[in-house]
Amino acid sequence: MDEQPDRVTDATPRELPEELAPPSPGELPGELAPAKPTPAGEERVEHTPTRASGFWAADVAGVVVLVVLLVFILENTKQVSVTLFGASWRVPLGVSLLLAAAIGALVVV
Repeated sequence: MDEQPDRVTDATPRELPEELAPPSPGELPGELAPAKPTPAGEERVEHTPTRASGFWAADVAGVVVLVVLLVFILENTKQVSVTLFGASWRVPLGVSLLLAAAIGALVVV
C-alpha cells in the first residue's frame, strides 16, 4: 500500500477583513463579557435579589408603618364625637382620623 504524503498547508495566519473577524468577548447576544479584575486580596461577589429578600424587605416596611400608626393612635387619645349617616359614637381622635383615611382610600379605589 502506497503512503500518500501529507499535504503541506500554509501555517502562517492571514488577516481577515473586519466583517469576517470573530467577535470579541461580550459582543454576541447572551454572551458575558469577561469579569473585571478585582484588587489583590478581595473576592468579587455578585448579589442578586431573591423572592425571600423581597419578602423580608416588605415585612420590615410593614412593621415600620404599623409602629408609626400605633404611635399616632397612642398620641391622639382625646375622645371625639363622630357622626356618620345618623349614627354617633365617641372614639379616640387617632382612630377616627385613621378610619376617615381608610374610607377615603376605599372611595378613591
